[in-house]
Amino acid sequence: MGDFSPHVNMGYLYQAGDLANDAVLATIGFDQLLAHWATLAVDLLSEFEVGESSLVIPPDVHLETPFRRTISPSTIPNGRDDRINGSIGFKFLTGAGPIIVTNAMVPISGGLRPDIVFTASLEYTF
Repeated sequence: MGDFSPHVNMGYLYQAGDLANDAVLATIGFDQLLAHWATLAVDLLSEFEVGESSLVIPPDVHLETPFRRTISPSTIPNGRDDRINGSIGFKFLTGAGPIIVTNAMVPISGGLRPDIVFTASLEYTF
């Protein structure tokens, strides 16, 4: 579509272990050519758990001595672990041949994650 390139990707994440659930992956976004040497990329990335969560939250612990009290061993919420992230990045062509790629990803919903993740790389075609 000229300088604008939308895209949609779907996938399935198979987890072989007993402690993690499979997930359906979906990405929607676009690339926009800003100049002959710069491209903007924006994406919405999602991961939706399949079935009931395999994570078992331990029950409360009740202590009787030296006094009666109840302790919750975990503050993990007992629910689905669906995640949605937003991503924005740029690709820059250099005169020498390599492409500089930068990206920032921020969580929109779900899970314990950092507030922002930055990446940078060099691409070279040979």
